[in-house]
Amino acid sequence: MGPLVRLLLPSGKTEEVLQTANTIFPRMGQKIESNQVDRWDCWVEDDSLIGGKYLGEGRPIYSSFSQVELEQEEMLVLQKHFGITPKREWHCDAGCNQLEDHLILGQLITYLIDTVGGVVDFYGALIPSLPEDMGRRGFWHYDWSDIEPYFEEMIRGMPGKIVSVPYDAGEGRTWVSHYAEVEFMKAWLKHPRFHMVK
Repeated sequence: MGPLVRLLLPSGKTEEVLQTANTIFPRMGQKIESNQVDRWDCWVEDDSLIGGKYLGEGRPIYSSFSQVELEQEEMLVLQKHFGITPKREWHCDAGCNQLEDHLILGQLITYLIDTVGGVVDFYGALIPSLPEDMGRRGFWHYDWSDIEPYFEEMIRGMPGKIVSVPYDAGEGRTWVSHYAEVEFMKAWLKHPRFHMVK
């Protein structure tokens, strides 16, 4: 499996979301059949409709629209920093983990947030470049406080808002999930360190 992401949306967006989904997915590639409702699963062959540059063999993207499930702390952060109370989510994940899958997924979520609004939930932390010894050991062995200075350096000067929400990762470690608005997402797509969270 590849990276995943979701778009958190306030109430009153259902018709706009359904119209957008029914417009873009049939034009990006062959449908992946599913018995579930409110799903748009697709072999993406051409993402130029959503502003991307991919043209080639079908890449699997799975997308669904449903009620949102958030912890109370997450909800309070979203209300405080982004001024929304999410009611629905548009979840997207890539079936593979190559660079083109990250780019298609990033382009898709950027198009969606630019079209219907909302807040991007990366489902985890965006990882900066790390010193060789830290990178060799693996970022997952560290507390976020060890990673944060490199993260702040990575995003310095970028437009838009991105918020870190801490959580207990076990074994005495604190980690974060990142949430962002559309201006940051557009800039992140062009960043040399661009990736989505797997």
